[in-house]
Amino acid sequence: MTMPPSSFHFATAAVLRRVTILTALAATAANARGQSLSSSVDIGIASASAFAGPSASALLLQPSIRWDHPNTSVDAQASWLAGPAARIDGDASVSGHYYSPVYGHLRLELSAAAERFAGPDVIVPSNALQGDANLSLSLGAGGLWISRGQRESATNALPSQVRTFGAGSWRRVGGAVFTASVTASSYGSFGINSNGAAPPSDSLGIVDTSSRTSSVARQYADLESSVYWSHGALALDGVLGTRVTSSYGQRATWGRAQASWALGEQFALVAAGGTRAPAPAIGRVGGNFFSLGVRLASAPWIAHALHPGARSSASSFGVRADGSARIIFVRAPAARTVELMADFTDWQPVVMRRAANDEWQLDMHIAPGSHRVNIRVDGGEWSAPPGAGTVQDEFNGIVGLMVVL
Repeated sequence: MTMPPSSFHFATAAVLRRVTILTALAATAANARGQSLSSSVDIGIASASAFAGPSASALLLQPSIRWDHPNTSVDAQASWLAGPAARIDGDASVSGHYYSPVYGHLRLELSAAAERFAGPDVIVPSNALQGDANLSLSLGAGGLWISRGQRESATNALPSQVRTFGAGSWRRVGGAVFTASVTASSYGSFGINSNGAAPPSDSLGIVDTSSRTSSVARQYADLESSVYWSHGALALDGVLGTRVTSSYGQRATWGRAQASWALGEQFALVAAGGTRAPAPAIGRVGGNFFSLGVRLASAPWIAHALHPGARSSASSFGVRADGSARIIFVRAPAARTVELMADFTDWQPVVMRRAANDEWQLDMHIAPGSHRVNIRVDGGEWSAPPGAGTVQDEFNGIVGLMVVL
């Protein structure tokens, strides 16, 4: 028996909602084991130009959970709105990522996701499957990437298949990471009417698909730049973009920013605002928005994320005393995992624990003197810590030098 489209949409949305909220609440209630599991829930007030009715604001609920490993990660997240002018609905997704070992500074990333798009700024709720492949080349504190993605939608009013191609670059400067990218999207599953004309469409390119006999190709290309910066408990990120080409006549420019201030490992203030880009592939009209709220999280709380094509790298390294023990710390903007190996770990990798914001720590009793040490961020290449002296080891490799007083 074939499930009707409306039943399919409802069932998919219900599964995404239940998986996201149950996993987020369960993880938030318990501390993460080994710090590989992190979760948070944002609660606040949001306003947007897409809201209609007597109230321009709504209650915002954003649960999120993420499990990280040097070569894999899994996350689930949602964004729900509820208010007089906005029914309880919104976006939700469950995704998985695989990161290959590094070969000559090259790394392949594969990802797959099940997504739900809804809310007041979406023309019609939709469910979709998304797949992406990303090849990145690391060049010191920066690098380049190319990407290819495909989205399959189950909603007749939207493109059933969307292909994306992208390329970009990133560069870390101190605690800031800058990116620039171009992404081209194309789709052509809409039909031609019996008179040979294309079906009527709105400014987003969403058309009536009641009749299809051949393909109508549509495409658009976007340029985006972003910056992520953190210092201590403060983290900021911003995006500025423009639609440079479009086959359906609509151009747009957008910008958005988010700031968070960690008041502890389990509590932060979060504010975001700006303009969303119109997204014809998912029926999103875009528009202005603003939100303000608090973030409650397991230890540690989830930090901001870099652009999907960019890689994190360590920006600083040091050692400080904590009684008779020593705390080794590494700052790595928006890293997923940080590992350390040294002569005092018998050259066995040890996963560092995430502390506040972008700092990672390892508490150990270390004998005074000079020690050899290397670190690895997000399962990348082992290297000497930033700012540390270096020496050649017996295998003709380069390791860092760390002095413990």
